[in-house]
Amino acid sequence: MWLTLYLTVALLAAGGGGAPGLPTSPAELETFEPEPRVFAVLNLLAAVDSRLRQQESLLKELAGQVADLRRRLPEYPICEVITVEQGRQFRLVGDAGCRRGRLQWRIKGYGQWHQLCDRSAWSAADAAVACRSLGFHSSVAGVDGPLIGSVERGYARGLSFDCQGDEQHLWQCPLGTETFHTDGCPADTTPAAVTCDDG
Repeated sequence: MWLTLYLTVALLAAGGGGAPGLPTSPAELETFEPEPRVFAVLNLLAAVDSRLRQQESLLKELAGQVADLRRRLPEYPICEVITVEQGRQFRLVGDAGCRRGRLQWRIKGYGQWHQLCDRSAWSAADAAVACRSLGFHSSVAGVDGPLIGSVERGYARGLSFDCQGDEQHLWQCPLGTETFHTDGCPADTTPAAVTCDDG
């Protein structure tokens, strides 16, 4: 493609398409000697082409660095971590107010947080216990409006929460069989999300 462009520019620079004195056959092209300005134009195009290729390479490298940074960054914001019995820790992620969001948990001392996914229906009783685990007094199951981050990536644990509503934290509720996932909550589960209040 570039060779065709170079030849076209060379011919145009030499005097324009179809102008007298330009080669009109392959035999004439072999002995055709373009003016010096033609070589100047070709050198300029070659320099532009080289520069564009360098920029393209830099952009690809930058895109890779940005993607890697996004994978390393935690889900903003990180709210207060609450520790309950046996070193189990809970936190909310996805909202700057730290009163609503998705529920995550881990064992204290281990770096990896897991998103909680309910394999049964995430109920008002489940949400009440979740908010109580975080030090709040009232709750609503689920959240209104978007949250930061995605439920389709990261480590997750699927449980069948069946809280009565008076438990102090979620691990006092019947949980069913636990499942582990690496790509967020599966489609057949409900992300454990709550809206908590001090009231």
